[in-house]
Amino acid sequence: MLKHSIEPVLIYNLLNILADVIPSSLEQKFSDFIGTRIAGVITNVPGPKNSIFLAGVEVKDIMFWVPQTSPLGIGVSIISYNDKVCLGVVTDKNIIDKPDGIIEGYYKEFEEMKKLLNKK
Repeated sequence: MLKHSIEPVLIYNLLNILADVIPSSLEQKFSDFIGTRIAGVITNVPGPKNSIFLAGVEVKDIMFWVPQTSPLGIGVSIISYNDKVCLGVVTDKNIIDKPDGIIEGYYKEFEEMKKLLNKK
């Protein structure tokens, strides 16, 4: 798992350093090279536990997406907000044509988990 490794930090810092000293076309080639080595990304963000307001209006839902900077087989975004959990899935159409099935399965399993937890 990259989340607990030093690799993402090293790659990020290397790209930032390279961005200042190499032409953007070379930077893009390096980014594409790194991107072809990644099959998928799953990330979770704990959002606000209570409602937030923007210009005096309550925000009903929030969402974010895994960055799609290069070919990526699957990107899964999970965010919690105001006692809800939202899931977003982005896929390469050549690998997973209909990502809605992943989302439907996730919510089905999530409901089952809630039922099991409520029994205790």
